[in-house]
Amino acid sequence: MPATARAIRVEAEDGVVLHCLEWTSISSSRATAPVIALHGGGANAHWWDHLAAQIAIQRPVYALDFRGHGDSDYPEERRLGAFNDDLEALLGWLCREDVFLFGHSMGAAVALDHASRFGATRGIALVDLARGSGRGSRRRARLALSLRRSYRTRSEAALEFSSQLRACRFVEIPEAGHHVLIDQPEALLSALEDFMDERPQNP
Repeated sequence: MPATARAIRVEAEDGVVLHCLEWTSISSSRATAPVIALHGGGANAHWWDHLAAQIAIQRPVYALDFRGHGDSDYPEERRLGAFNDDLEALLGWLCREDVFLFGHSMGAAVALDHASRFGATRGIALVDLARGSGRGSRRRARLALSLRRSYRTRSEAALEFSSQLRACRFVEIPEAGHHVLIDQPEALLSALEDFMDERPQNP
């Protein structure tokens, strides 16, 4: 039976209060490495509802609302690295680092950055990773669009990127656009479950 969510609040170091959804079930063990689900830009934790409820049958799931999204605080100050701080605040609240990070788009970029700095991370699933940039991005985008294509297809580009990561496996979900969670949720769920099954249950 799918788990139901409850809302929790976590305070970041700078005082920003973050909203998070927690799914647990009778069969899921708190000793098992949990899943942290990270949404994309302009989205919120509820984008993971339909997947998290199923995943939580086996292990706890926490879907974070980044600051300025969903039911988290909307601070006036915007600063580089704030989303990374939000993730670290949640992990500090959980008192553990051995987690699976599932990130979509912008959330995938946060997951990748975190895993590169914290070796205890059990695994990361990057769902249509957004590789954006900050200042000067418009100029760089215009320059990039004026150049010839580096790769024949998006799949070829993704394969090249994944080849640079250690112990990485590339999975393409057919008939899905950028919003894979909405376009093909069952196929994505199956891929994520296979990903976790490949790893031992406990560290």
